[in-house]
Amino acid sequence: MEIGIEFLDSIGRMSVGAFWLPLTAWSVVAAAALMATERVETTRPHLFHALHVALLFALPVGITVGLLLKISVTPLSEPLRLVTTLGEIQVGATPDPSTTAKHPLTGFAFIGLITLVAAMVGIARLVHLGVLTARLRRYLADVCGNGSHQLTDQVARWPELKGAGPYLRVYASPKVSVPMTTGVFRPVILLPQGIVSNRNSLRIAVLHEAVHIRRGDFVVRWFCRLVESMFAFNPLVGRVRRNVEFFSESACDMEVLSSGSVSRSEYARLLLGFATTSQSEYPVPGLAAAPSELKRRLLLMTNVSRITMKRISRTTSVLAFAVTLSAVALLVAACTEAGPSSEVFTTVETMPELEGGLASIQQELAYPEIAKKAGVEGRVVVQFVVDERGVVTDPKVVRGVGSGLDEEALRVVRRARFEPGMQAGKPVKVQLSLPITFKLDDSSSDSKPPTTTSALPPALPDELADVDEGPVLIGGLESIIQEIKYPEVAREAGVEGRVVVSFTVDESGSVTSPEIVQSVGSGLDAEAIRVTRTARFRPAMKDGKPVKARLALPINFKL
Repeated sequence: MEIGIEFLDSIGRMSVGAFWLPLTAWSVVAAAALMATERVETTRPHLFHALHVALLFALPVGITVGLLLKISVTPLSEPLRLVTTLGEIQVGATPDPSTTAKHPLTGFAFIGLITLVAAMVGIARLVHLGVLTARLRRYLADVCGNGSHQLTDQVARWPELKGAGPYLRVYASPKVSVPMTTGVFRPVILLPQGIVSNRNSLRIAVLHEAVHIRRGDFVVRWFCRLVESMFAFNPLVGRVRRNVEFFSESACDMEVLSSGSVSRSEYARLLLGFATTSQSEYPVPGLAAAPSELKRRLLLMTNVSRITMKRISRTTSVLAFAVTLSAVALLVAACTEAGPSSEVFTTVETMPELEGGLASIQQELAYPEIAKKAGVEGRVVVQFVVDERGVVTDPKVVRGVGSGLDEEALRVVRRARFEPGMQAGKPVKVQLSLPITFKLDDSSSDSKPPTTTSALPPALPDELADVDEGPVLIGGLESIIQEIKYPEVAREAGVEGRVVVSFTVDESGSVTSPEIVQSVGSGLDAEAIRVTRTARFRPAMKDGKPVKARLALPINFKL
């Protein structure tokens, strides 16, 4: 369980800056773009199509750059390589698996879990897209294998199809429900069988699909579906993809109508005829419009201008390129600023070596008296950087226990010296982590009566070192034992455990600032705080005057 949480924690720490931050930045830009698209009257679908494609293109590029930058700078939450080989540092008795501190699901581990779920959703959608692509190839082979080249020869003589390429093939089949286009180097236009008998409808459908071929919309459409599959958990990606497809179809509508060879009313009637037809599931461009998009496309068809079309065709590629560069630059900046300095490594050719081995740290460690008397045990993980001189810098506790154990772990880690890590023959900074387990012997822990300990140990001994007389509990421990009530919720759940309360006895002998330093939960912590507040003391004395003193009270709840 602990290994699994550490694995999730490591993934979470890596993914925050390399994945989630650029994704969040992209989502903000995408949301703003979608809101602007809805508010602005769209009369230039070519331009809006290019902008949305640029937006989708920026997402995988930005995250890929972020992941590459993060490979060598991701903080590790796993133990130091030496510790992994020789075993973690241990203070006190041999750890008992039944009493070892349980490690809850941390914030980074939770992010790591979400990242894994998102990755599995993306993989499932990519597999589905692969299945659709394979099915499309079989479908295309079936239709083309049973069709004739009569339509291909007929439309090849149309002057409007000169830009569609010499390898264009046109097939009609009863298996095709809506006009669509597929293929890159040898494009194919698939038409419903019923459309062939109507010359005007045939002309509109073929011209529309030919525009898709000239624009390369099949490749764009498949790329957009690929990005949507990879980031299927983000609804904004799907929304942008649908806008790309809508503006692609609208741009073809306007280009066909701007040629002047097609009647707008006949074009609209053909669209209305396909509105009630089941749409193609394949990631391919086609003439048909879903009912939800039909009204928008018909409205756009009323704003056709040959001059506008020419101006758009010259500026679209420049605008798309500029917007793509800007979006990618934003995402890359977010990735690089999110993480540590690129000079800090996690894996190098020669890892740092601890001078004197683990024994040098083991000998320095001392079990804090407060934690020993309070019976506090657990595992502390310290993360730090070994610089080019082999000196420990920026040590911090990434998994703590409290009661002085964290401070002791930091103290000994700061004193450690290493042979620096080497990369390409030069000393470099390397980030490491070191787990230290504090475990008490049976002889070093207090005796444990059914409800409370038999002694009242000081939480911070140095605070009592300068007093002449320590605090005295009025009525003894029996006064506290009589006040304890086992919480019903804990009793029904069978929860047992040891709660340690740290508190201050002020000059009047009252308990102030009680806090839990070892927790069990299920109402036991609250009960321990309650009975501690009811305690009354004779205050500590120094030079004949009452002074404050800090104490700790361990309470064992046993059914």
